[in-house]
Amino acid sequence: MDRVPERYAHFIPASSRYELKMANPYTLHQRCAERLRVGRVFLAGDAAHATNPLGGLGLTTGLWTGLILADVLASVINGMTDISILDRFSDERRRVFWEVTSPAATENKRMMEEKNRETRLKDMESVKQTASDPKHAREMLAFHFKVVGDTLHEGSRWRHIDPIPSAEIDVKDRRRWI
Repeated sequence: MDRVPERYAHFIPASSRYELKMANPYTLHQRCAERLRVGRVFLAGDAAHATNPLGGLGLTTGLWTGLILADVLASVINGMTDISILDRFSDERRRVFWEVTSPAATENKRMMEEKNRETRLKDMESVKQTASDPKHAREMLAFHFKVVGDTLHEGSRWRHIDPIPSAEIDVKDRRRWI
């Protein structure tokens, strides 16, 4: 509570009066529910997985989890796919979180909080090199499509949304170009 006024001083004019009623520290963490489906109950967005907000990967992953869930549910309701796809949905969205979202968000956070000057300069130089190389810049911009994951069925309206394969972009090793 003692530190909050000091932080507010950066964006609230000194002449402004306010009363601080309550403050809670925010803890950054990476977590994902053990299952995103239990019977007729599904989790998506922040209810399914939470990550640090650096880079927008939590929001992007949450949106795609909801879009894929809506698509999969519609396919089951319309008799296009077997109900077992609902468990595959849970497994695939957890895989996307742990293999794509969480590592990338962790790396974003590491870069933003890096204290070592040499490491920070190296990170910044790497980003500059990536931005100056059209192929690597394309890979970096396409990375967010990795959170789409497997759309789980042939009839999915999202089946061909990912431009990575057709653009021959290789985003398997993100650290290579960050």
